[in-house]
Amino acid sequence: MTNIVNTGNASVDALAEMNISGNVTPVNWYKTILRENGKPYLLAICVLSEIVYWYRPVEVRDEHSGMTIGYRRKFREDLLQKTYNDFAEQFGESRRSVKAAFDRLEEIGVIRREFRNIETNSGMVLNNVMYIDLCVDKLYTCTYLDIPGDDEDVENTGEGIQKQAEYQANKPVTKFCTTSYKTLYDPPTKFCTTPYKTLYDPPAKFCTTLPQNDVPPHTKFCNTNTENTTENTGEITYPIIPSGTGVKTDTMDRMDEVRSFIKDNIDYDGLLHCHPTEKMDINELVELIVETIAVKQPVIRINKYDFPYDVVRSRLEKIDFHTMEYVLECLRNNTTKVRNIRSYMLTTLYNAPVTCCNYYKAEVNHDFYGK
Repeated sequence: MTNIVNTGNASVDALAEMNISGNVTPVNWYKTILRENGKPYLLAICVLSEIVYWYRPVEVRDEHSGMTIGYRRKFREDLLQKTYNDFAEQFGESRRSVKAAFDRLEEIGVIRREFRNIETNSGMVLNNVMYIDLCVDKLYTCTYLDIPGDDEDVENTGEGIQKQAEYQANKPVTKFCTTSYKTLYDPPTKFCTTPYKTLYDPPAKFCTTLPQNDVPPHTKFCNTNTENTTENTGEITYPIIPSGTGVKTDTMDRMDEVRSFIKDNIDYDGLLHCHPTEKMDINELVELIVETIAVKQPVIRINKYDFPYDVVRSRLEKIDFHTMEYVLECLRNNTTKVRNIRSYMLTTLYNAPVTCCNYYKAEVNHDFYGK
């Protein structure tokens, strides 16, 4: 088979047959997206590149004439909705590292996080769902800002600025269709009419906010925090770990903090070392404790009785290494049929701190003094 591309270099010819797709990373980002020590913040650059990909509009062409009739967005709602875990899994990083990268990007001003409480079709309310807005003006500064020492001849003569001014003055007005392309999952929504940025155009600003009437019907928003902040001021926060440690408003952050606190209490690594065959059981118990403490409810049902949240939480925080061993032994020795395993496990965990010592004392008395 004859190669279509013949450049005189085998590697170049072979690469021409590969369809490589991916995000775009401008070189200037390595000079403008920096850590505090002045080094390029590589993870933040990767995260920004992914966000820019989702905000780049998709061209819509007429099926018959082939002419461009408009542009549509890639995401469904008025802002991009992705979680820290989405980026962590994509880039193989920890959730904490991804959040630090977001903090840096927001400090620079190139993105803005917005946390919302949303209600699903089933009536379930999800708290602190993160939405990401792209600040195109700051993105332009980070991408095209002249770096000292670079292109000094152009900077000194002012040719670049003059050419850009002439282009803006003579730039023709382009009109596009103001209705987005209708997809199978996305109802028609209205977009900003600014034309799409090409290779030679200065960056165009796109409309990133929809009128309330254009919000997709499957999502209902409430208590939106529109300030440029990582905290949701409308949320009631609860101290879930000892005083002195700030409680974060993000639900996943709270669960991570509780999980770390519980694992320290029970000596998680030592417990796994002593009970290597029961790792899955230990992890399930830990996650049940984390869920019960991190997600506050008015009352929690324990063995058919409703207990206040603070009472249950205080009891579960007393669970230590020996208490967990006692819970594992109780679950291991149980032979009766359990219909609601979650309720049974939670009841066992709740009762363990106040029954553990007497259980072992009774076992010792039976073994040494009983018949």
